[in-house]
Amino acid sequence: YELDIVLPSEQIYTEGSFGYGAMPMVAVSTDKNITFKNICGGFVVKMTGTEVVKHLRLTALNTDETEAKIAGQFKVAMNSDKFAMNPTSNSMTSVSIDCGDGVQLNQSTPTAFHFILPPATYGGLKLVITTSEGQRMVKTTSKPLNIRRSNITYASAFEFNNTVEEV
Repeated sequence: YELDIVLPSEQIYTEGSFGYGAMPMVAVSTDKNITFKNICGGFVVKMTGTEVVKHLRLTALNTDETEAKIAGQFKVAMNSDKFAMNPTSNSMTSVSIDCGDGVQLNQSTPTAFHFILPPATYGGLKLVITTSEGQRMVKTTSKPLNIRRSNITYASAFEFNNTVEEV
């Protein structure tokens, strides 16, 4: 079986979780017993500071350093309990979180932002954070990141400081 799905390229910020409609589930059965399973994984960025965050954009790299397809249209091959996500020509290389009117950061307690990503081992990430005042911070990493289906991976908390950093 094969199913066409669309992973939103813009996810909506939801406090303490991922946005509505961002985590697709699928099921396949040979009888009338259907068990739905998540097909993506979560990546959580935790941030402190005094700014109001309006927008975050995440770009992932494949292990060969090309940009990974992490949003848009995918084909999901379904076979019993195993699911494979395959990008299409309509897949995109970045995913954003829209924070609406903004999310006020706290200096002492990190605020969590939840991205939903296709399962894969990524070769690195680039995160661009924009505040309501137009300040930007760019964080990059070249460390491998393994996103597993139905699991959440947490990044180390950091402070927004309006700089470009490699971690």
